[in-house]
Amino acid sequence: MADNSNYILVIGAGAAGIQAALDLADQGNKVILVEKSPSIGGHMAQLDKTFPTNDCSICILAPKMVECARHPNIKIYSYSEIIESKRKNTYFKVKIRKKQRYVNEEKCTGCRSCSDICPIKVPNDFDCGLRLRSAIYIPFAQAVPNVAVLDRDSCIECRSCIKACPSDAIEFDNSPEGEIIEVKVKSIIIATGYDLFDPSPIARYHYADYENVITGLEFERLMCASGPTGGKIIRLSDDKPANEIVIIHCVGSRNINYNEYCSKVCCMYATKQAIVAKEHNQRLRIRILYNDMRVYGKGFQEYIERAKDDYNVEYIKSHPYSIEKEPNSGKLIVTYENISSQKLETIKADLAVLCTTMIPSKSTEELSNILDVNMDKYGFIKTQDAINPIITNQPYIYVIGTCESPKDIPESIGEGSASASFACSSKQNLISQIEEKPNLIEISDNLRIGVFICHCGTNIGGIINVKEVVDEIKKEKNVIYATDNLYTCSNDTQDIIKKAIKEKKINRLVIASCTPRTHEDLFMKTCEEGGLNPYLFEFANIREQCSWVHMNEPEKATEKAINLVKMAISRAKYLKPQSRIEVKINPSVLIIGGGVSGLAAAYAIIKKGFSVNLIEKTDELGGYLNKLHGINNNFQDPRVFINNLKEKILNNKYLNLFLKTEILNISGSIGNFEVELKINGEKKTIKAGTIIVAIGAREFIPDNYFGYNMNPKILTQTEFHKLLDSNEYSESEMNRKEKIAFIQCVGAREKQGKGNTYCANICCANSLRIIKYLKEKFPKIEPIVFYRDINVYGKDETLYREVRSLGTTFIRYKKENPPKISEKHGKIIIKSSIISREYDVEVDVDRIILATPLIPAKDT
Repeated sequence: MADNSNYILVIGAGAAGIQAALDLADQGNKVILVEKSPSIGGHMAQLDKTFPTNDCSICILAPKMVECARHPNIKIYSYSEIIESKRKNTYFKVKIRKKQRYVNEEKCTGCRSCSDICPIKVPNDFDCGLRLRSAIYIPFAQAVPNVAVLDRDSCIECRSCIKACPSDAIEFDNSPEGEIIEVKVKSIIIATGYDLFDPSPIARYHYADYENVITGLEFERLMCASGPTGGKIIRLSDDKPANEIVIIHCVGSRNINYNEYCSKVCCMYATKQAIVAKEHNQRLRIRILYNDMRVYGKGFQEYIERAKDDYNVEYIKSHPYSIEKEPNSGKLIVTYENISSQKLETIKADLAVLCTTMIPSKSTEELSNILDVNMDKYGFIKTQDAINPIITNQPYIYVIGTCESPKDIPESIGEGSASASFACSSKQNLISQIEEKPNLIEISDNLRIGVFICHCGTNIGGIINVKEVVDEIKKEKNVIYATDNLYTCSNDTQDIIKKAIKEKKINRLVIASCTPRTHEDLFMKTCEEGGLNPYLFEFANIREQCSWVHMNEPEKATEKAINLVKMAISRAKYLKPQSRIEVKINPSVLIIGGGVSGLAAAYAIIKKGFSVNLIEKTDELGGYLNKLHGINNNFQDPRVFINNLKEKILNNKYLNLFLKTEILNISGSIGNFEVELKINGEKKTIKAGTIIVAIGAREFIPDNYFGYNMNPKILTQTEFHKLLDSNEYSESEMNRKEKIAFIQCVGAREKQGKGNTYCANICCANSLRIIKYLKEKFPKIEPIVFYRDINVYGKDETLYREVRSLGTTFIRYKKENPPKISEKHGKIIIKSSIISREYDVEVDVDRIILATPLIPAKDT
């Protein structure tokens, strides 16, 4: 057994696991990355775009995959699984079973000759069974490692692949048991991802019976340029174009018969799919049947409004009932209860897309037993609590991403970075990494320009005539080599580029593909590994600047692409070799803001042995939490949490604390900042290498909303927390009777130019937490919630269910017709329309609590 006791093990190589591995490796740690599939990448590799930016998913992911493969501190074990783990003093002794590929990874070049000749075709899991693959295959074009795997269960043992393989890599007679590898690691990160709920048990949707009823992931593959139809959106029953599409939310989620939690991402990915589908075909009619529109992130509500206003996507608040097939036409008939009319209605569609919920992956239970970590009641890996979302019951074992609960890609990646901080808690334990400088070729005055032009599946190649572009570019002066690639960002293409640099003696490189924002670093590193100075590289963006904006003008798009590449060649002629500047950096951190984020960041950095300068403009640490009576679903005292953090850092030798301090000026650059402070009227200058901004936010004051200024019993949530801190609500008043109204979305989710456009993310859950707390303390209190959508996510759905069971009344209102507030005989009167009713309701209440969004701090 190799002594890997200073290594860190990451189990699962989706988006979260890859980020954790890269962050750890960049810090100098040695990382073992284990993935059960033949390639790393996870579900993100299957997606077409990401919300709310509509960035190409694989364009974000592929450079990270390639970086994992070539990072000197990362060892990848793909097509492998953990079979045993034992804690031994300060390390874990782990057994990894490397499953049998029947292909020699060292010899395989990824040429795909074996899969091309293979006579057996079976459904391809990567394409959700919508396309066939060979019995010997590489999962997808950008796979890492770019190595084939033989599916012996589908193989007929014709051995055609052996004859076709030019590198003699097929090892047909290997033992099926594979190889057992034993390693020692100091900590473990679980990032095993999720599976998707199979909607077949919901018989009324006929997923198993009708070809044109598909899941959200299947629709994703249909839309994808590299998918089974090349991005053409068709009916699977007859390959005819789909003209009408219905997307159904909450399939298998928010339902006590299947999964009671909310899957969190469905509302947003359904909107993304609607927008992208409309970009494929503007004549498509898309209707989304939803229950609550849950838009929890930055830019998410604006994304929904964009779908409505710019793409005419139709949203219908409803309870879907059934999907039937219309005889002869192939059309689907979707029946649903329209919440607004409270009537059963039907619509016809060519495709019905089911937004199925995330569920724990099949391997989660077995892995939890191997590692002795707890699971929650849903089968996800359990963490300590909401405040410690990646900490398991086992020391030095952490969990990130969707194997803990449903979440989106940015949240998963953020947890990946967080786990890297926890898994390596001390800078003294970092393994020093000496970067080997490659031998770069001598640059002569004789220009030898190489050009690589990307098809990007059909993202570019479906619009632009790439072959014509290549032929034109070959005629350019000083271009000695020009070619096209299906995916220039793939791992095998990096090898092709490096080989061409060396063999063709290329001394300037031009790549025409997608955006430099995601790929420039990748190609610069490839240049360097090929022996070319990385600054002798030029980029031409022929996707965003060409094929995507001229998708209906292929001839003009091709002409423009030729000109863009020619311009890049002209720029490349003037490139000169550059060298990186190495400077000595200041190994300390400045944290601006002493709220919970600033305190948590300070603690994480101090634990690693780095100095922290913590700046707080007030005379007290804790930030916004100091204004709250309770946090999280158990309404725990936030002061306990804040005091716990303060105890961990205040007497630490690495902390320099500055209270009642303002920042006057920041100068310098990365690694060497100078910061001028004002402390009690005196100026002071400190230095830092890194700056973290954690200045928090403030509550929106709802002047002119819902009678806020007319009655002292109309309060914001934060003001009510302050009231709970006082003696107003004494526990001795068990029989206290009070009717309290909660009004949601006050000053939030407004139209552009009329207020705050975003959803504040936390308001609905905060109202529910207050209600639960009040009902437990004062059972006779009567809560009424006026809402547009109840936006609680993931496992908080159970909180919503619990509060409803406590007798809370929920009244939904439309944004265009909000409740009206008045006073009568000393009582506060709320008059509100009720969706689905032709009359208004009028209720008198003792108090109103307004849920207002957080807005940027004044000095942001």
